[in-house]
Amino acid sequence: MEFEQPFEKKLKAYKRKKAEYEMLEEAEIEDESLNKNTVQEIIEALISNLDATPVYNVTDFPLMQVAESIDSYSKETYAKFQKLELKKLETERKQLDKALKDYLNQPGEKLCDFIASKVREMNLKAPEVYKPVLMRKQTYSRLISNRIKEPTFETCVQLMLRFHSDIEEANKILRLAGRAFSDSEYHRTVKYFIENKEYSIDALNEALMKLNYEVIGCK
Repeated sequence: MEFEQPFEKKLKAYKRKKAEYEMLEEAEIEDESLNKNTVQEIIEALISNLDATPVYNVTDFPLMQVAESIDSYSKETYAKFQKLELKKLETERKQLDKALKDYLNQPGEKLCDFIASKVREMNLKAPEVYKPVLMRKQTYSRLISNRIKEPTFETCVQLMLRFHSDIEEANKILRLAGRAFSDSEYHRTVKYFIENKEYSIDALNEALMKLNYEVIGCK
C-alpha cells in the first residue's frame, strides 16, 4: 500500500476547504449595498440596513434565535438579553458613524477608494470580486466600507490577484494598507506570481503549500 506524501495530504485538505468555502458562499444572500458605485454610497447603504435591521452582526446567541425559542426563557431573562443586544447594536452604529466621519474628514486616497475605483473600471459586482480569490464576503464588506484599518498581507494579495495587478499596482495596494513586500521567501513567492502575471489563487496556494506555508483564503 502506498502512503500519501505530505504535500498530497495538504493539497487534498486545501481542495476540501475550498469546496466548503464555495458551498458556504453560494448559500449566503447577496448584499445589495455592496453593489453601489461609490464608497460613500456603500457606507450609507450599510447604515440604512443597520437602521432597518433589529439585530446587526450579532455573533453570540442572536436575538432572532432567542425570539424563536422564547418559550424556553423567562420574560425577565429575555428582557435582559434584549437590552444587552440593543446596547451592542448602538455601539456598532456609533462605530459605523465614526468610520463614515473618518472617511469624509481624512485627505488622500484610501484602500477602499482604490477598490471602488477598480470595481467600477472592471465593471464587477461584489461577488465577482471576493469569490474568485476565496475572500470572505464579510472581509470584502469591511474593506469597501473602510472598516478594516490594517488589512493583512494576505488580503492585499487576494486583491492583487483579482484585479490582475502589475508589480507597480501591487506595491500601491500594499502601501495603501500600510504594508510592503519584504525579502522573505513567502513574499518573494507572491511577488514572483505577480511579476509573471500568474493570477490563479489555486496555483499560488499550491506553491505556498510546497514551501510549507499556509494557503491564502478559504478561512
